[in-house]
Amino acid sequence: MKRLLFIALALAFSVISYGQQKNSCCHNTGLKSSANSISNIQDMTLSELRNLARDKQIVAWEQFSPTQRYNFWKEKFQEVKQMNWTSAEIKHINKAEAFLDTHKFFFKEKKLSKKQNEELEAFFKTWANEAQKQLGWTPKLCNEIMMTLDKVTSKDVANNHI
Repeated sequence: MKRLLFIALALAFSVISYGQQKNSCCHNTGLKSSANSISNIQDMTLSELRNLARDKQIVAWEQFSPTQRYNFWKEKFQEVKQMNWTSAEIKHINKAEAFLDTHKFFFKEKKLSKKQNEELEAFFKTWANEAQKQLGWTPKLCNEIMMTLDKVTSKDVANNHI
C-alpha cells in the first residue's frame, strides 16, 4: 500500500502532471489536439483547471509553465490551511509546503531523476507516517493534501475522490 502511495505521489507531485510520460494515455489518444479547445491555458486558474474534464486537465497541465504549476500547488496549500486544523496540523501542512518551496526545481523537469524521485519518496513517507501516527490522519487525507490538486473538502476524506 505504501509503495502505491509513493508511486502515486511521484506521478502527482514529482512529475507534477496528470500524464507526461511518453506512453501515457494522453499521448496515445491524441489529446494534445484538445489543447486548442482549452482557451487561455496560460491564464487558467486552479478552479478553472478543476472544472475541466480529467482528460482536458491532463492536456492543460502539460501546457502550463513551471511557475504556473508551482503556483497551483502553493494555492492548494493555502486553500488547505484555511480549513479547521489544530496548530499541530497546520505545522505539519507547513512542513509539506516548505518542502515544495525548497524543491521548486522539481517543476522544471518533465520527469524527475532517480535521485530526485528517491528524495521525494523519502519525504512523503516520513511526512505521511508522522501525520498518521502523531495527528491521527488517514492515508486518504495525506493523499488528498499532497497527491492531487483536487480540493480537500473535509478532514474525513473517506468519500472524497483520490
